[in-house]
Amino acid sequence: MSSLPEDEFGLLAGCSVRSGGLTLVKGSLELSGLFLVQQYLKLLLQGHNYAVVLVTTEQVLERHQYAAKKMGVSLAQYQQSGHLFRVEAPLAAVGGGNAGLAPSSGGGISRLQQLIAAVQQAAKQRAPSAAGVALVIDSLTVLSGMCPAREEWTAFLHYCCSGALGAGAGCRDVADHAQPNRQQVPYCFVAGVYGDVPDDRPWLASLEHRANAVVSVGPLPGGKMADVDGQVTFTQRFGTPQPVSGPGLGGPPALADTVALAGSVSAVAPPQLQLRQSLYFRSTELAVKWMAAVTSQELL
Repeated sequence: MSSLPEDEFGLLAGCSVRSGGLTLVKGSLELSGLFLVQQYLKLLLQGHNYAVVLVTTEQVLERHQYAAKKMGVSLAQYQQSGHLFRVEAPLAAVGGGNAGLAPSSGGGISRLQQLIAAVQQAAKQRAPSAAGVALVIDSLTVLSGMCPAREEWTAFLHYCCSGALGAGAGCRDVADHAQPNRQQVPYCFVAGVYGDVPDDRPWLASLEHRANAVVSVGPLPGGKMADVDGQVTFTQRFGTPQPVSGPGLGGPPALADTVALAGSVSAVAPPQLQLRQSLYFRSTELAVKWMAAVTSQELL
């Protein structure tokens, strides 16, 4: 079995962070992608110095803190430094005001409108040293079940993907909004979904099409292996991955030059991040072990 450095996930996932936009983490009821969302949370805080607004729907903050602690990260420390803000969904609907989404049918502020307002407020309170701002929602699938109004849900997803939070985060007061040449803060959106939950609305397919990167987790296609829990596939959909360095990876000059089957590496050129590339993983109580390849001898 080929064992990779502990930061191998970061080398691949870092490309989607640097590309900005939406990174969709797609799991299933059989194999949840929540642990990948938590890996991205660590990467954004520790590897890229982003201010992160974490919207918790599937897991309470304490569970995320426990998972981060196993990875050697103290979320409380980042909360104290102004790099991590937690918003718990759903928020109760209240009357009056406007938070940037279409008014709810009842004339008040809906749960999604309240959620956007809370996310906006948190982003504006970020530490000045933060290199960018990220919105992380641990499960859009769970959140969608809390918010059945289709038009508002579509508007909410559009807001999260549009980069408006990055633009708004650069404005700490009314005077900032009046500046015509204010610079937008780098922004990315990481969201977990369950790909096999029945849903008659097309929002998930539309969101996947819009994503800059899709990270899918699933069981091994060829059957069980002794020390492998599953496979994670990174698909870079748009933009050019930024050069990365480290064992087993090099910097691709252009996305069009990197289209290849997962795991295929040129014998003469340095290994590159593919348009699509897979890793195998083994999850233990204390860590996730990443592997580039497994052999037939490890088949059960």
